[in-house]
Amino acid sequence: MRTSLVKVVIFLVIMASIGNAEDSLSVYLKKAGGAFGANDYPRALELFHRALDFDSLNVNALRNLGVLYSMKKDYARSLEYLKKALAQDSTDPEIFNSLGITYSSIGDTVKAISNYRRAVSMEGTNLDFLHNLGSICLTSGRHDEARKALEKMIELDTTDTEAHFLMGNIYLTRKDYVKAEQFFDIAAERSPKQPRYLFYQAQAKDRLKKRDEAEVIYKKALELYPDYFEAHQRLGVLYVIQEKFPEALVQFREAAKIRPGDIDTQVFLGAALMYNNMTEEAEKVYDSLVVRNPEAAQKMLNLIQPEGE
Repeated sequence: MRTSLVKVVIFLVIMASIGNAEDSLSVYLKKAGGAFGANDYPRALELFHRALDFDSLNVNALRNLGVLYSMKKDYARSLEYLKKALAQDSTDPEIFNSLGITYSSIGDTVKAISNYRRAVSMEGTNLDFLHNLGSICLTSGRHDEARKALEKMIELDTTDTEAHFLMGNIYLTRKDYVKAEQFFDIAAERSPKQPRYLFYQAQAKDRLKKRDEAEVIYKKALELYPDYFEAHQRLGVLYVIQEKFPEALVQFREAAKIRPGDIDTQVFLGAALMYNNMTEEAEKVYDSLVVRNPEAAQKMLNLIQPEGE
C-alpha cells in the first residue's frame, strides 16, 4: 500500500513538472512574440532563448532566433537556428523565406533563390515571398523569372507600388523605355515622396528624350533627398546634353562633394569646368586623373573635344 502511494506521489510530481514546463514555454513564447512585435529585439532574443531551455526543438523559437540573428547580421548563427527549425518542420514556408533572406545577405544568390522558390511554391499568394523572389531574380539578371513573380504580385494586389517599380526596372534594363516609363509613372504617382521612384521615373523619360519632364522630376527627387548622388550626376549629364553648362557644373560639384573619390564624377566635373571656360581648375582635375586613372583622363578629353573634331 505504501509503495503504491509513493508511486502515485512521484507520478503527480512528474506530471506537475511537465505542466509547469509547458506553461513556462507558452509564457516565454508569448512574451518573446510581444517583444518582437514591439521592436524590442534584444528582449525578444533573450526570451526566445529562455523558451529553448524548456524545449530545445521548438520551431517557433528556433525560427524567430534565426530571423533575429539575421537582423543582427550574425548570419552564421542565423543559419544555424533556421536549419534547426527546418529539420523540425520542412513544411513551413516562412523558414525557407528567412533562409533566403540570410543567404541573400551573405551574397549566396543561388541558395537564396532556391529557398525563395521553395517558399513561393508552398505559398504562392504571399506578397512578401513573391517580392523577395522577384527582387533577387531582377538583380541577378533572371528577368523572366522576376517578371513572372512581379506580375503575380500585381495580379494579387494591383495597388502594390513596389511591384510596379520593380517591373519598371526590368523594362529599363531591357531598354524598353516606353514600358519602363509606364510602370515608373504608376509607382511615382502612388508614392510621390519616394526619391527612388522619382529618380527612375526621370531616367525612363530621359532615355525617351523627354528631357524637360525628366529635369523637373530629377529636381523633385533632389528636393526630397539633397544627397542623392545619382540624381545629381544624371541631371548634370542632362544639362550637358541641353548645353546648359553652368547648371551642369552645379550638379557635378554637388555629386563630387557627396562622393569625392568617384572617377566618373571627376571626369564629368573636369569637362563641365572646361565647358564653362574655367581652364585652370579643369587642368587640376585632369592632372589628378592622369595620376589616378589615365583612361579616365582621356575620357575627360574626349568629352571636351570628341574624337574626329
